[in-house]
Amino acid sequence: MPKEKWIFTKENIEKTPSRNDLITLEDEASFRNRSCEFIVAMTSELQNVTVLSICTACMYFHRFYMFHSFSDIKIDRFVVATTCLFLACKTNENSKKLDKIIKVSMSVQDEKVKSLASLSQKELYEKRKQYRLEVLKMERIVAHTLDFDLRIDFPYKHIYRIVRNQGISSKKVLTTASTLLNDTYKHMICILYEPIYLASASLILALLHCKESFPSKWHIPRNKLEQFIDVAKEILKSYYPKSPIEADLTPFEKILENCKENKSIALLEELDKMKS
Repeated sequence: MPKEKWIFTKENIEKTPSRNDLITLEDEASFRNRSCEFIVAMTSELQNVTVLSICTACMYFHRFYMFHSFSDIKIDRFVVATTCLFLACKTNENSKKLDKIIKVSMSVQDEKVKSLASLSQKELYEKRKQYRLEVLKMERIVAHTLDFDLRIDFPYKHIYRIVRNQGISSKKVLTTASTLLNDTYKHMICILYEPIYLASASLILALLHCKESFPSKWHIPRNKLEQFIDVAKEILKSYYPKSPIEADLTPFEKILENCKENKSIALLEELDKMKS
């Protein structure tokens, strides 16, 4: 286990059960991303699922697969994802009836193949009943895998604190930063870095994207700069997946590269240079 219980290192990512089963990092990342997209798709069919419940479900899913392999034929990742959403809604006091979640989960999975339409009412009932049992069984496995620790330390509180303390008044900046954070939960970045780093990186990128002024008193400690740059680059990778060889570096990435090469250059100074 890593030093921080639920913050993993890149070395941990290289040694997941899936990697040990010869699943490539790219394939594992794809499985995780598509499964989180599946969770989001389910919530679009359900009513009033909070953003926190969605992010919690994705976090549970990422943590679960740090201890299980995607190649395990006994574990269906869609059942795991469905279970994670069910658990997340309960944890966040945003409970949804399991039967409704089951119905939506099966419908979203069947969207392309349309096999459910050919079933009789009795067959459909039996299929949903069996799927319900699988989710209830998986709920125990997921809870046990997570060591019954269902708490999530979200980065949103850090964004609100920074915005308040630094006098950032732009609603567009806050919305953009929150959107960036929401998207981090679809990727392994959310289990690689502490929430304060995710919040700070998202807010800086949001300020730059919205072309807003940077708070003059907000400084990134020198000893934290390199990790901050890593977080910002990981966030950008989720939007610009191609490598620099295949595509031009985005303006954001150029700034981060400059900071990486010369740590004596303050990140905010570099960002301001770009804006001028």
